Amino acid sequence: MHLRRVLWGIITGLGLLALVGSGALAWALLRAPATSGSLLISDASTLRLGSGTNGQVLSAALRPASFRFPAVSPDGTRVVYVTTSGEGVSLVAHDLRSGSSIDLYTSSLAEPFNLTWSPDGRHVLFLAPGPGGLALLIVPADGSDQPVPVAVGQNIYFAWSDDSAQLVLHIDGHTLQNGRVALYRPGDRAATPFLEDPGFFQAPAFSRDGSNMFYVAQPPRVGERLTFAEFGASIVRVGIDGAGAQPIYFEPQAALRLVRSPSSDALAYVLQRIAENGSTTWQGLYLLDEAAAAPRLLSAADDGVDAFFWSPDGSQIAYLAQSRGSASRSARVWKVVQVASGEVREFSAFEPSAAFAELNVYFDAYQHGYSPWSPDGRRLAFAAEDGIHVIDLERGTSERISAGEMVMWVRN
Repeated sequence: MHLRRVLWGIITGLGLLALVGSGALAWALLRAPATSGSLLISDASTLRLGSGTNGQVLSAALRPASFRFPAVSPDGTRVVYVTTSGEGVSLVAHDLRSGSSIDLYTSSLAEPFNLTWSPDGRHVLFLAPGPGGLALLIVPADGSDQPVPVAVGQNIYFAWSDDSAQLVLHIDGHTLQNGRVALYRPGDRAATPFLEDPGFFQAPAFSRDGSNMFYVAQPPRVGERLTFAEFGASIVRVGIDGAGAQPIYFEPQAALRLVRSPSSDALAYVLQRIAENGSTTWQGLYLLDEAAAAPRLLSAADDGVDAFFWSPDGSQIAYLAQSRGSASRSARVWKVVQVASGEVREFSAFEPSAAFAELNVYFDAYQHGYSPWSPDGRRLAFAAEDGIHVIDLERGTSERISAGEMVMWVRN
């Protein structure tokens, strides 16, 4: 068995964050009930606040594929987005209260993407292509200083601690690709690698108190070369200094996406089972509570779950499963599971918009800046091929509310 062939198959299946540019081109702010926040919705060719033609235009005549989508600050008062002109590209921070805007970054070549706020709203992270691959940069959200590099790699995934004091990074993939896990604190000159055994996963996660982090490790080989039988994903809790590693659970021949609960250190994850010929198959959604000896399956084992999102209070998980009743391979269905009881509700199948489908490939990487959940946990908003839809979980209804390519919530 040639692990290089398996490796290539998984890389192809997971995709690379270097695929910059597609999806949302313009945005409008539509008011939902006050308790649930507002909806920022993609439109045609402008960045717009307000519904219809009466909204405030923030940016017009955007070049097609010039940015993925903007990112709203945690308190809902600011939005960052990328816009282009004849002189190049700019990363703009716009204050929704005052209407003022400032440029945080400009370039004649590199278009920023994966815009992410720190939880305290003081910094903005973004990726930009460069000579050495992708550069992860950090900039003060008030524009008081220039962006500085955090790390460079072929692909970079990261997670903030809840207090915004630390950033953990997964750089360059699997250990066979010279992957590594690194730590960064705002003000450091660069991220410091402290683990060199990552397995196949994307974004790591901090524990709630920030003293530990979770990642997926590749267990050490027995002989000179890693065999297919040894290949797998070990979920590990480890101190931020790399000490006290505690393997929690091992999934053989698997690639994982994991996200920590917003209310505890429980982990939810989905996995791709890997065959010896390198092919991969999405399987179910699992919950891993450290008090339990083994993970609990929250979905059907053959649901083909490829993205999921915790509710704001951690009591529910909304996940996207392959639609068994549709002839289209790209059709998806929303399912919502109660974490405590395991009760699952299913909603109508739909075809995701191109922007929403692309986001779901990296759902764990975008967790700090995007969620389909309304702030009160009562609604889900998503983008289908025919426009923007909102699911009312209390009524059990789904309604198309607008044209558009992408949508996100803004906290009121």
